Amino acid sequence: MTNAHTLAQYAGGDVAISHLEMNKMKKQVKENETEKGNGPVFTKKVGNVKASVFRNASESGRVYFNMGVVRRYLASDGDWKDTHILNGTADGLAAIECLRCSIDFVNQNEADNHNDQE
Repeated sequence: MTNAHTLAQYAGGDVAISHLEMNKMKKQVKENETEKGNGPVFTKKVGNVKASVFRNASESGRVYFNMGVVRRYLASDGDWKDTHILNGTADGLAAIECLRCSIDFVNQNEADNHNDQE
């Protein structure tokens, strides 16, 4: 592995993510925190599936992240709605990719928060 990548560990595996990709994620966090206040600090969309990461802080000041996954669909009334039910393999694979990117984001930000506290 080159020094142009960083390793993130999750669910017993290693995932390589480029520094360019991580810098894009960090930029998106700053933009989202500025624009949305309590909205997601990171989102990843693949097809109709989207994962969102929310930054929270405990009363003691500890920062932690929550994740959610939804699938958008066009209802019979013509409105777009969200569901947590995934349709088949394609949506499952899309959710895996969305969550992989979300976990990479959380791991990097937890590492950054840890380094800031030292």
